[in-house]
Amino acid sequence: SDYKLDLFCITETWLKKSIDDSVVDINGYNIVRRDRLYSQHGGVCLYINETIKFLALREFENSEPGGAEVLWVKLTPHRLPRGYNCIIIGVVYHPPTSNDDRLLDYLLNTLSRIECSVPNAGILLTGDFNRADISQLTSQFHLIQMVKFPTRGERTLDLILTNLDRFYNNPERFSPFGLSDHCTVVLLPKLRVKENNSTCKTIRIRKLKSSSKQAFG
Repeated sequence: SDYKLDLFCITETWLKKSIDDSVVDINGYNIVRRDRLYSQHGGVCLYINETIKFLALREFENSEPGGAEVLWVKLTPHRLPRGYNCIIIGVVYHPPTSNDDRLLDYLLNTLSRIECSVPNAGILLTGDFNRADISQLTSQFHLIQMVKFPTRGERTLDLILTNLDRFYNNPERFSPFGLSDHCTVVLLPKLRVKENNSTCKTIRIRKLKSSSKQAFG
């Protein structure tokens, strides 16, 4: 792709503690990981353009074995839409065998904490939600689910929930990345908003295994 992307959100990384960041390094980007600790596979990570200031919000992560796999990061780009101090991005992997209610309870609680501790934040919550019902999330936190096309077979499992929808174009669908059987979802900001500000460009892809690091060139 010719797109210059600010963020890569990846689910099912299959990374583990023994795999150093240097193995999956992408030039020009910083990586933040949330590896699965208690069993194989799973995990999420976020690549962030090195020009963007960020802070990993580890205090919001779920350490419960078998609990929700979500990575939270605070982003402070050089320019933001008027009225927003930062962007909070959450990268979610919800395995098909996991409990939907536990995931939703965790997300509702965590987003409430974020609202209190990080006021005036833009929210980007993205990842593989499988079949979890996200209607309470969207209504309670005034989020829009932007992905309107199937991402695996005939199902829309990979979502983007945000309160910044007016600053972005509709997501685009691309072929699966690497060994994934989910399509790649790309979200791009509108070329220009009235205040002449910009927002982060985001790409959602899956399955970054150590064996596929050659795909990065």
